[in-house]
This record gives sequence, structure tokens and C-alpha cells, in this order.
Amino acid sequence: MERAGRLTYLAGWLWNLMAGLRAVVLPIVPVVILACLPGAVQPRNALLLVPALVSWLVLYPLWHNLPHSQRSWPLSLALGWAQVLAIWDYSRGRAMTWTPDRRPADLARRFWRAISAWNGGLALAWVGLASWRIAQTGSWRFTVAELLGVANLAVVGCLIIAGRRSS
Repeated sequence: MERAGRLTYLAGWLWNLMAGLRAVVLPIVPVVILACLPGAVQPRNALLLVPALVSWLVLYPLWHNLPHSQRSWPLSLALGWAQVLAIWDYSRGRAMTWTPDRRPADLARRFWRAISAWNGGLALAWVGLASWRIAQTGSWRFTVAELLGVANLAVVGCLIIAGRRSS
């Protein structure tokens, strides 16, 4: 195989890795900042989030040919966890083949437990810490963190509720 052909595989693997890291690592950042570095939360620092929010709310939907709404946001979290679990299984030499009948059921339970425990727990911690910081300081400078935490909690909650309905 030529070098350019191998680069497509590398790009795909790096995308899988990035999707997994986005689902697992990204929710840790606001929790750590709210818990350990509350002085770093300033209204002017929220301006740093504007490019990411514009990309997420404006550019990403324009990139797709089909209508794109907030109902698809939980899908990116589910996709990230699917990549994490696939990379985990591959690293242990237990890569699975795809089957359309959703077997074995234990694998789906592992997926839903990971999302519920990790992302659900971090979403609750995020909202709880932001609320606590608002109450503790009497300052509304944590409002942006609170609003983004509530949005994250809604996305994670939608995914968890959908998973409970399907199982």
C-alpha cells in the first residue's frame, strides 16, 4: 500500500481517538476549573468559548446536507463512547465484529453504564459546582459555566433516557 493510502487510515484512527477523547476528557475540564481554579472563571474568559460555540451551533449544522438540530447532540456523545470502547477492546485484542442484531446485550450495558456513570456524574458535578460557586461567592460570574453545565446535563440526560427506553 502506498504511503498516501496509509495516511487515510491514520487520519481515520486519529479521528476515532479524538472523538473518544472529546467524550471522556472534555467534561473533566469545567469540573476541575470550578473545583480547583474558581478564580480563573471570569466573564471575559467566556469570550474564549465563542469560536467553539459558533462552530458547534452555526458551522457544524451548515456543513451537513440534512436538517441538523439539538436533537442530534447526544449522538456525538454516543459516537465518542463507541470509539472509546472500540479502541479499548482493540487494545486488549478483543475487537468485535459488527452484527445488526444488537448482540451481545452485555456490551450495550457497558456502553450505557459508562455514559451514565462518567458523563452523567460529571454533568451533575459541573452543575452542582457552578451552583455552589454562585451561592458561595454571591457573584454571577459563574452563570456562563452554569448555563453550559445545564446544556451539557440536558444532552447527557437525553442520551441516558433514550438508552433506558431502548433496553
